[in-house]
Amino acid sequence: MKKILLLGAMCLLSMGAYASQTIRLSCGIEVQTVDPSFFPSLEEYADFIAELEEDFCGVKRDQNTDLKP
Repeated sequence: MKKILLLGAMCLLSMGAYASQTIRLSCGIEVQTVDPSFFPSLEEYADFIAELEEDFCGVKRDQNTDLKP
C-alpha cells in the first residue's frame, strides 16, 4: 500500500514540475513560476514577468524595456 501511495505522490510531483519553469531575473534572483503557456497571450506573460522584476528586483516597468519571453 505504501508503494502505491509513494508512486502516486511521485506522479503528482512530476506533473506539477511540467507546468512550471525557473527563470533568472535581471538582478540574478531565480524564481519558479508558471509556464508561458498558462497565459492567454505573450503580452500577458511579459506583464507578469515585469511584475516579478518589480517585486523581487525593484525594477520599474518603464526601466525594463527588454522583457521578452
